Order: sequence, then structure tokens, then C-alpha cells
Amino acid sequence: MLFCVFRFSMNKRRHAESEAADVFLSLKNCPVRSGLQALSQRIIGSNTLVQGALPSILKDTPETFFEDNIETVQRNANLAYSFLNDVPGLCPVMPKGAMYMMVGIQKSCFAKFKHDMDFVEGLMSEQSVFCLPGVCFDYPNYFRIVLTVPEELMIEACDRIKEFCTNHYTLDTPTSSFNTEMLLKTQMPLQV
Repeated sequence: MLFCVFRFSMNKRRHAESEAADVFLSLKNCPVRSGLQALSQRIIGSNTLVQGALPSILKDTPETFFEDNIETVQRNANLAYSFLNDVPGLCPVMPKGAMYMMVGIQKSCFAKFKHDMDFVEGLMSEQSVFCLPGVCFDYPNYFRIVLTVPEELMIEACDRIKEFCTNHYTLDTPTSSFNTEMLLKTQMPLQV
């Protein structure tokens, strides 16, 4: 019988993301991983606390709050897309209303990594940039970035992603196996 033991503490809010990444990475070969993944993608019941507060939140929150958040996500989407689109071996997909961006990985350009999980593990360990692998969303050979961070953090993350890709890039030119046109035609799932 195999047991997976890990410690996850939310006491230090600023370290929560790196601890979550440690937990995610420690589950790589754990037999309960698929069960935890399935549970994390299910909605067991409604969140009555939020449902009760929602009318007040929607009524009493100034419209500028929503406008500012939408503007931040749009600005970061444009920034990340233009920056990552210039990184050889990557193909970002511009979101249409989501606060996430999926970024395609041309596997032939990064021979060291067998799949997207290896890629994001390397990105986390070498550059301290936490992304989710596309395989979590049934989109292998992609990774997902969040667009809700402040602009200066988005720029820093894109710089680190570029440095990581530059360090691991193994081809001079992309191969035809990475069909950018096909990627752009792919219907991305709604990210919520």
C-alpha cells in the first residue's frame, strides 16, 4: 500500500501559491492524485454564504470596481499575448472573456520535456513561475497563466517564461508539426 504524505498550510497567505505548487508537484506519482483532481473539478453544492451576499455585492459595489478589473485582465491579456507570441516554441491563445490564457508548447522545440507537466515543473523550479499544465484541463502541450495579477508581475512572469524557454530551446526554427493555424481554430473551453 502506498501513502502520499504532504503538509499544506494556508497560515502564511503570501506563501500559499508556492505551497500549493509544492503539493501539486508532490502528487505527481501519487495514486490519489487522480481522485483529488476529480474532486477539485466538481461542484458538490451551492455556496450559500456567497449566494446570500451576492445581491448586496452586486448592488453596492461601484461600477468602477468591475470596470477596473476588466481593464486589468484585458491589458494583461494583450501584454502576455504580444510578449509570449514572440517567444520561439510558444503559441499563446488570446482569451475571449476569460481571466486565464492558454499557451501552446511546441514539444519539438523543448526536447528535454516529455509533456506539459515536465515543462511547468521546470518553469517553477528554475524561474519560480507557477502555471498549471494544460493536461489538467484535457489540453496537453499547453500551460495556463492567470491574467489577474498586477501589470508589473505579469511583465516579470513573461520575462521569466522567456528566459526559461530561451535556456531550453533546442531548434533554430519551429517545425510544421506545430500548426499555429490549427491552434487558433481550436475552440478553447470556457475558463471559469
